[in-house]
Amino acid sequence: MTNKTRNLQLKWPVLAVVITVLALLAVFLHALLAVVLAMACLTLIHLGAMTLSAVLFRARLKQISIFYMPYVCDFGIGETRIRVGSLPLGGCIDLLSAEDMPATAEREVAVTIPRPRLLQEDLRPWQLIIVNLSGPLALLVSAALVLGFTGTANSWLLGFPQLFIGALNPSTVGKDLLTAFLRLIQGQFLVAGALLSTKVAAFNCLPLGPSNGGRVLVQLVRWLSGRDLPAGVLWYEITGFLVYFALWVMWVVAFVLALYEGALN
Repeated sequence: MTNKTRNLQLKWPVLAVVITVLALLAVFLHALLAVVLAMACLTLIHLGAMTLSAVLFRARLKQISIFYMPYVCDFGIGETRIRVGSLPLGGCIDLLSAEDMPATAEREVAVTIPRPRLLQEDLRPWQLIIVNLSGPLALLVSAALVLGFTGTANSWLLGFPQLFIGALNPSTVGKDLLTAFLRLIQGQFLVAGALLSTKVAAFNCLPLGPSNGGRVLVQLVRWLSGRDLPAGVLWYEITGFLVYFALWVMWVVAFVLALYEGALN
C-alpha cells in the first residue's frame, strides 16, 4: 500500500466526521434562526400594543426595552429611553413615576406640552389593566389571523397546563412539544408562529409578579379594594419572579434538548 493510499484512508473518516458535524450544525442553526425570528416578531407586536395603549392614555414612558441584555443600542426620544438588546426573548415598557421625577426634571425644562401627560400614579387601575392586557391581546389577535378564533382560543387555553407540565418534565413532555414545534416551524412558519403566539400570550397572562398577568392582578386588587396595596405584595412579587424565572430556565433546557434531538434526526 502506497503512502498516498494510506493518507486517503486516514482522511476519509475525518472528512465524514466534519461533514456530519456541518450538517448537524446547519439543521441546528436553521431551526434556531426560525425560532429567533418568530420570537422577535412576537416581541415587537407585544411591546407595540402596550406602548400604543399607554400613549393613548397619555402616560409618560420612562423606558422601552426591546429584547434583553446585552444591549446593543441605547438612545432617547424626549424623556423616553429606548434600549435594544441582542436576546430576542421578550421586553418591557416602564412608565414614568413620581420617584423618577428628580432624575428627569432637567428634561422637562422649557418643554411645552399641549395636553398634560400622566405619571404612573395618575393613571387609574383600569387603565393600567388595559395597558398590560393589550400586549397578550395583540398576540392573540395576530394568531387568530392564521388559526381563526376557535383555534386560537383552544391553543391559548391549552397553553396554561402545557407551560407547567412541560417545565416540570423538560426531558420528556417539554422536549417532545418543542421537537414537534421545531419540525412545524421549518415547514409552516406562519402556523408555527401563530401557535407560538398563543403560548407566549398564555405565559404573559400567568398571575406571576413580573408578567402582564401579575401586574393585572395587582391593579385589579387595588381597583376593587380602593386603596394602595399592602406591603405583603412585595413577597408576592418576589415569589412570582422566582416561579417565572424557573419556568424560563426549564423551558430553555427543554428547548436545548429538542434542538439536539432534531439535529440528530
